[in-house]
Amino acid sequence: MVKKEGGSSGEKRPSKSKDGGLSDDDSKTSYKNLAFLCLMIFPSLFWLVAVGSDVVSNLGSVFGNSLKALSITILFVIPVIAGYFIKPLRGFVKLLIPALLAVLLLPTIQVYLCSPLEMKNENIGTQFSLKTTAAEFLQRACEDICLNNSKIPSSYSLTLFTPRVSLKVKFSQIVDLNLTTSAMVGGEKLAMAKIVLLKSWRSVKGKYFALNIIARVPVKIKKFQERLAAEQGMILSGRVENIPADLKKLRGELEKQRHFVRPFVLEVFRATPMEQ
Repeated sequence: MVKKEGGSSGEKRPSKSKDGGLSDDDSKTSYKNLAFLCLMIFPSLFWLVAVGSDVVSNLGSVFGNSLKALSITILFVIPVIAGYFIKPLRGFVKLLIPALLAVLLLPTIQVYLCSPLEMKNENIGTQFSLKTTAAEFLQRACEDICLNNSKIPSSYSLTLFTPRVSLKVKFSQIVDLNLTTSAMVGGEKLAMAKIVLLKSWRSVKGKYFALNIIARVPVKIKKFQERLAAEQGMILSGRVENIPADLKKLRGELEKQRHFVRPFVLEVFRATPMEQ
């Protein structure tokens, strides 16, 4: 007698379609799993791309200086060579290399955690001279706000991340130039960003002068327009960069009108209300 083998009647087997593939239910389940996986992974990937692109763009500032590049090379090459030729030192080198990597990465991590650097616009005039460049501004601000107060000392010159800045600006410190940049999109001229000046005062030989930062605010930031119309102060967060080519002409025209304009611009990406 031949016995029939098989599972119990309550056991479910994966169903297959007529062509041997998975059924519609199984396909839907796999799509759901894929969508869930994408939701979990993509935010992390976007963060890595954003930070990674900033790190790559700053490699030149760290390794572009021959003295810095030589110092970093010596720190790594000498221990490796010593460990290769002197066997008793190999164990020490294995511990030294990770320590050196940590020393190099520490400034980047510290600066990233401190970003954006919170500053009052009214204090910039007294703390920074008119000729201060974007790089000098960011270094001094980062050292004063972040690195000098850290329990673990590190050097800003080794950081691979450019900090963002959040300026607390009073309404009286905003000069509306009634200027808007535009661009051609699909044959149509569209407004892109509003140009304003952020002024702060600096005393020179007993006289006070207004030093201005050019700020470019995208028109899509509605909160900036709302706070400006309400004549209220705000916090402007953005990137500090050297004045781009398309704004150099504006700077020259402002200087002809006897405005003192700094050699860097604040590229605003967020405006938030400021408590009065």
